[in-house]
Amino acid sequence: MISCNSKPEEKVATPAIKTEKPAMLPIELSGTTYFFGPHFNEKNCEALGECDCCTLNFLFIDNENFVMVCPCESDESLMRGTYKILDNKVVLNYDTLQVDRDYSWEADADTTQTLKPEYVITNKKYNVSTLTLEPSYCNGKLYFKIKADGEITYGTIDTQYSLNERVQQLKDEGVWDEIQQ
Repeated sequence: MISCNSKPEEKVATPAIKTEKPAMLPIELSGTTYFFGPHFNEKNCEALGECDCCTLNFLFIDNENFVMVCPCESDESLMRGTYKILDNKVVLNYDTLQVDRDYSWEADADTTQTLKPEYVITNKKYNVSTLTLEPSYCNGKLYFKIKADGEITYGTIDTQYSLNERVQQLKDEGVWDEIQQ
């Protein structure tokens, strides 16, 4: 057996370990929902946020439209807009419409807990604004960072709700039609 391996030993060069950023992959967002929170678990490559009023969701409806949902305790605010992928970053351009669904605390006097919670839906106009999502990768998975006011918020694919489930929730809450105006 040893004689079968009688070739002279060749020195094999070991390539140096590269620590550069991975090549940016094309970003496809249509039909996805991303969850954003103030913390990032590097082991599981997921955004975390178990706090009131510190998380949000981006619903990427198609190749250009999105809806942002900001839950805060029993309330939530929605804004819509369009997005483009420029220089491998996602640039969100918000529309002027914001829809708020606020819990009616006055109707909370039902001690029998047999009535459905009541909400007040209002529309507000805001100035057009822009936000940029910066892509990064964790173990090959795409995630985003938002840097604003000295803080970083992280976004990963929402593992709790699909786009269709989230849209159905918003329809059931009565805010989907309002944000589509």
